[in-house]
Amino acid sequence: MEEIISLKQFNHIDITDPFFDSLSRDYDGFKDWFNRKAKCGAEAYVQYRDGALQAFLYLKDESNEPLTDVIPNRPACKRLKVGTFKIDAHNTKLGERFIKKILDPQLLFCHLQRTAQRAVEQQHQHKIADAVHGVVA
Repeated sequence: MEEIISLKQFNHIDITDPFFDSLSRDYDGFKDWFNRKAKCGAEAYVQYRDGALQAFLYLKDESNEPLTDVIPNRPACKRLKVGTFKIDAHNTKLGERFIKKILDPQLLFCHLQRTAQRAVEQQHQHKIADAVHGVVA
């Protein structure tokens, strides 16, 4: 049976789960960061297997914030940042499934952008056709 990826609020995720031990050990302030996210209602994608957490993905919305820590700097735009991403790999496609979760919003945004552009182009073509039809009539 395939495990389900769920979007859960931080305050419904057990920070004492052994899954988080390496993050707590390797990143000073991890528990404080996690608790701040829990207090503000932040959400993360998680997947459990037999009651044990096996994957965690936090995406941070950084829309309208310029990127100034890269060269060249990037202007503000619609943007998601991978805040925290960890899986316990076990010879499945778990990592690929979570990478898809990272890419899905961008793919949807690009699709919507292309659809809107096509609508504008069609509207423009109809105006030209109406204008030409009006001149001919």
